[in-house]
Amino acid sequence: MVEQDKNRDMFKHAIGLTVSSPVEVGGDSKSETSRGSDQDLSRSYKASSNDVVFEAVGGNTILASNPGQWCPTVGNHVNWRVIERADSRLIIDSLIDIGDPRFTSAADAFSGATPGPATKGISIPKLNKILAQLRFKTKITSEKTHYLYHDIHNPIVAQTKSERKVSPPRFQGPRAAPYVSSWESKDGIWVITPTFDTRLVDGSTVTISSARSPQSPWFLSVLRTNAGLFMPCMTTSEQFVWRVREVLRPSSSSKTTVGERPSLQPLKHDAWLCLTFDYDDNPRGFRDFKDDDRGSRNVEFPESESRQLVLVEAPNKSDSWEDRGVLLLSNGDDLKPDSSPRVMTLDDVEISVKIAQFRIDVRDGMDDDYDILEMIGGEIEAQYEAQQKKMKSKGHGVSD
Repeated sequence: MVEQDKNRDMFKHAIGLTVSSPVEVGGDSKSETSRGSDQDLSRSYKASSNDVVFEAVGGNTILASNPGQWCPTVGNHVNWRVIERADSRLIIDSLIDIGDPRFTSAADAFSGATPGPATKGISIPKLNKILAQLRFKTKITSEKTHYLYHDIHNPIVAQTKSERKVSPPRFQGPRAAPYVSSWESKDGIWVITPTFDTRLVDGSTVTISSARSPQSPWFLSVLRTNAGLFMPCMTTSEQFVWRVREVLRPSSSSKTTVGERPSLQPLKHDAWLCLTFDYDDNPRGFRDFKDDDRGSRNVEFPESESRQLVLVEAPNKSDSWEDRGVLLLSNGDDLKPDSSPRVMTLDDVEISVKIAQFRIDVRDGMDDDYDILEMIGGEIEAQYEAQQKKMKSKGHGVSD
C-alpha cells in the first residue's frame, strides 16, 4: 500500500513537470538552479495533490482529467487555444462510426428521413465569392437576353448630339449586352463578394468584380461626368460597396421600386433584383469629373432623401441617348412609386429611365473554365491536352 502511494505521488509530480496546462496544476512543482564557476546548486520543491488537472488535444476535442476544475478556465480568453478546424461532418456518419449497436436505430432514422424541400435561396460558397452572370429582365437593344458585360475594347462614351466636350471622353464601364458566340468563357461573369453576410439577403452589401480580371481585379465602381451624370464604371479600386435589393411593385402603383429599408429576407434565384449605391456604405466617395478633368475624389454626395443611387436603364429609343446598352445611376428619390423617374443628359434634355432589373444566375467556376457542353470531339481532346500541359508546367508531375 505504501509502495502504491509512493508511485502515485511520483506520477503526479511527473505530470506537474511535463504537462503544460492553462489551469493550475495540483501536483505543485518548483525547481531552482544556480550556476557558478566552481559549483552547481540545485534545489527542488515538490508537493502532491489528488487534484492534478491537465488537458490533451486530439483532433477537434479537448479532454480534461478534471472537468470540474478545468471548465471554469474556459471563460478566460487568455486560456483559449486555436486548433485546426476541419469541415463539418454529417451526424449520421458520426453515429455509424461509433460502432455501438445501440445507435443503429438512430442512424437508420437519419438515413430514412424524408429530405425537406430544396431552398431557392442564393447561397454563398465557403470561399465567400459568388460566380454569377446578371441576366436582365429587359431586352434593351435586341430581342435576345441581355447580360451585364464588360468589354475592354469597347469603352463607354457618354456623348449625345451636343458638341460640348465630354469628361471623361471615354472610360471603362459595364453595359447591358446580348450574348454572342465570340464571348470567352469568363465574359459576362462576375464575382460577387459579400462584405459581412453569410447568405445573400435583401440589402446585402457586396463588392462586384469581373471574373475576367487579371491578378489586379476590375471592380464595378462609380463616377460622375462633367455634366453631373452618375454612371457605373470599372476601376481597380475595391472600395466601392453595392447593395443587392429586391425590386418591388406596390399594389397601389404600376411602377417598380425598392423598399425604404432592406427586409433582410433571403434572396431567391427567381427574384428580380437591382443594385444600389448607398452613400452611407461608401464614405470614400466616388470619382468626380464635374470640376476636374482628371477625376478627383469627392466624398460629398448630392442632397437626397433616400441617400442612394440606383442602377437604371433607358429602355426607350431617344435621339439624345443613342447607346441604350449604357447604364446609368439615378437618384433613389426619383424611383419612388409616386415620382416620375428622369435623368438629365448633357444637353439638359430629360430621358426616361427605369430600374435595371436582373436575376443572379449562379455559375460553377470549374464548369465555366472547362465546359464541354457545346464542343465537338476534337475540341474536347484539344482542351484536355492543353490542361495536361498546363498541369505539367506547374510541376504537378502528370505523366502520359
